[in-house]
Amino acid sequence: MNKLSLTCSFANGLYISNKAELDEFIRVNKGKKGIIEVTTFEEGSTELQKSKFLKVIIPALIRGSEKFGDRYSERMMIEYVIRNCPGVEGEFEDLDKPELSLLIDWCIQFGAEHLGVIIK
Repeated sequence: MNKLSLTCSFANGLYISNKAELDEFIRVNKGKKGIIEVTTFEEGSTELQKSKFLKVIIPALIRGSEKFGDRYSERMMIEYVIRNCPGVEGEFEDLDKPELSLLIDWCIQFGAEHLGVIIK
């Protein structure tokens, strides 16, 4: 089973943040059946940040690290990024909105600089 999570927005239709990643996923899974699920959140909500972090950013970092032969579980990657992100401490579930924003920004930069992963 392959799984892909992308962020999107609804303004004048559907805008998908990383259409190229979706196109590649469709190409790789040609001929298979699947389920599309959309979850909506209020703009700027902590739930939106947590969802993006868990469903988009962490999987992207895990995929990026696999290119270098590293194997991380979701929990291991979350612990790694929290431990290494300056200004963020504690458990993921306890992070407030400013800490989540800082962590997300740090992960995006880390992914680009160290793993060759572009996260939108």
